[in-house]
Amino acid sequence: LARLWEHALEWAEAAPLILGGDLNLREPRAPGGEAEHVAAHEVDHLFASGLARAGEAELLDRYATLGSRRCELSDHAPLRARVGSGTDGRR
Repeated sequence: LARLWEHALEWAEAAPLILGGDLNLREPRAPGGEAEHVAAHEVDHLFASGLARAGEAELLDRYATLGSRRCELSDHAPLRARVGSGTDGRR
């Protein structure tokens, strides 16, 4: 996770950053000491830098209706986090 965070920060340059996904970790530490853990559900996590949590995380329906078919999008329910401008001076 630390290496992934370093690469993401390099790619984002000075822009705010959100990084997340299925990390296969139940309780990961926020990478680099500069990220905020903005959402979690089981092994799915979202971290942000330059943004602050602006509400509770939500689990969304992992199914979508396409025409008359109901399709499973993933084996994990999508995790949504609300974020806003960071106020603590971080990226």
